Amino acid sequence: PKFSGLNLSWEVREGLAKHHTAYDHPGRRKGFAAKNSSLEAQIANLADEITYYSHDLDDGLDSELLSEKELAANVRIWAHAAKLVKKEYGNLSDESRRYFIIRTIIDMQIHDVVENSERLIQKAGVKSADDVRLFPKALVEHTPERRKLNLELRHYL
Repeated sequence: PKFSGLNLSWEVREGLAKHHTAYDHPGRRKGFAAKNSSLEAQIANLADEITYYSHDLDDGLDSELLSEKELAANVRIWAHAAKLVKKEYGNLSDESRRYFIIRTIIDMQIHDVVENSERLIQKAGVKSADDVRLFPKALVEHTPERRKLNLELRHYL
């Protein structure tokens, strides 16, 4: 076919080349020397991780490989979200309760990332995309406590 491929910007190619999550670590890619990706790419990395966890929870519960009772006993983030959902909505059907617990976990993670990243970006004093790329560590991250909770969830899953 006479299709020369996609005409992706350098920033998009960089984000794809440096994309990583807890499940995949591509390492350095030729042509992308800076340590960090753009803020947008860092957001995409965490969004994927959050998505993996929520889908794994959903799939595990649907297939009955996971149970809400075991999750509540072994995974603090699940137990906390379940308490919030119970307080907010009372008794729900199994399907609705699971939906709202997973939705609450997603919301808590997003809220944590947004607030923590705002602090990190302000503290770093970055002014440009190049400043972000050259900064010695990621600027879009969960708080240390949320990272611990996510690691607990990941190990359980």
